[in-house]
Amino acid sequence: MTNHQANPSSDDPAPAIPGFEDIAVHLSQQLSTSTNDANSSTTTSLPAYLARSATAPSAPSSPKFRVDAAHQFTVPTTPTPNPVQLKLQQLRAVFGRGGSTIGLESLPPREPMHSRDRFSGDPRDDVRLQWADGSEPWWHFDVESRMVDRETLWITEQFEEFFLKYLKPVWWDRFVEGINDFLSMIHNELIHPVWSFVTAPIRAIAHLIPDIDWPWNFELRGANVSLKQSPFRRIVFDSQLASQVVDRLWDDPDEFLAAGQVLTQDDHGAVARVPVKAPTADGHFRNTAVGLLKRFNLRGVAHTLTRLLLFTRGSRSWTYGREMLDAGVGTARPLAMVEDRLGPLRFRSFVLTEQVEGTPLPEFLATTTLNSLELDRLAGQFARIWHTLGELRIVHGSMHASNFLVTPDRQLKLINLDGTWRHWFDLTFLHRRDRDWLRFMKAWRGQPEFGAAFRAAVARHFEEVQLAQRKIGQPLPMRLQRAA
Repeated sequence: MTNHQANPSSDDPAPAIPGFEDIAVHLSQQLSTSTNDANSSTTTSLPAYLARSATAPSAPSSPKFRVDAAHQFTVPTTPTPNPVQLKLQQLRAVFGRGGSTIGLESLPPREPMHSRDRFSGDPRDDVRLQWADGSEPWWHFDVESRMVDRETLWITEQFEEFFLKYLKPVWWDRFVEGINDFLSMIHNELIHPVWSFVTAPIRAIAHLIPDIDWPWNFELRGANVSLKQSPFRRIVFDSQLASQVVDRLWDDPDEFLAAGQVLTQDDHGAVARVPVKAPTADGHFRNTAVGLLKRFNLRGVAHTLTRLLLFTRGSRSWTYGREMLDAGVGTARPLAMVEDRLGPLRFRSFVLTEQVEGTPLPEFLATTTLNSLELDRLAGQFARIWHTLGELRIVHGSMHASNFLVTPDRQLKLINLDGTWRHWFDLTFLHRRDRDWLRFMKAWRGQPEFGAAFRAAVARHFEEVQLAQRKIGQPLPMRLQRAA
């Protein structure tokens, strides 16, 4: 039994005609491929369902036809204009180039980017500084490689600024405060009492250990540096340092630090001004002088166990500070270094340096009016320091602009050398040196004239050194070229 079908409309083709679909396709192809010839007949007899209406426009249009659903084929359509051809026609009209075809050579050539323009774009610097700071947002990436619109980048930066200013403090500060209160409660109420009770006998014995006159203590005196060491303490000091200062550092450096003027104190360490006899430029000492005594605490069990055999932060400040002074880099002169030891194992450390009178570099540039010559002279001092550190393959580790002090006689000094380290391989040296550079340039985000002055001074100093090497017939070593 067949299904009931509705009566077809008057304009529908009779489905009973055999080969109807082939005829319709053949006629439609002839209509689509026919040319607009004046001699062509317009009175061709067509079926009623293919004939044009009397009121239809004279413009050619695709014929309308219907077929049975059992025969599937592609409906022929009038080809649409190619957008590439339209674009080429527009370019041909703008630049006045005729002809039916247009090649790539007819387009205006793009000027190549100069190599020195790599550091002139603000979006690239912002991306690299965010990367150096260790807080890279998810939308910050290389603008040139990904071809991101600057408007989109600007919108995301404005959203980030709005979020950090208005939304994040509402919940982030309370969240951090709650976590700190919870951990402090656990430490004060549980961990600290139990640990104090367990280690009380050990601390009582350890308090008597430094006072014992061990037979294997030895002391070595030199013209410039002297050394004194026992199984539990080691001190290296300047030979011209006063004996009473050396004795106080050897007996109890914590008491010496507490007796001074404490500037900062936290879980990582403490800094205090202490009275010492600091050396002057001619090698003599003033009767009343002030030095800075820094203490570097242990940061936990894991941090201590991984650094028992490594150089302490106090020893790095002492070693690299004196090496930089010998190389001509202005810094605070180290006077003494103390380490708490247990044989070859190293624990807390102290370093005593002279106090440098000066103003941090960002504060100095913000409060002092400098002409272009004075700014170039100050930037030239930074360029010499930067180049010397590259020659020594030394990385500062925390080269923020605030770690540069400008003395009253406009001399630049580099301080806080406890994170300094020498790298022998380019794989680690170049990466850490880039981070030092980006940390320093981070201070000049809103002051592009200062950042441009320091960049130009570094580039100019490198060219001068390279030219001097060429004059004497020695090419600049590859390691210095990479470091620059």
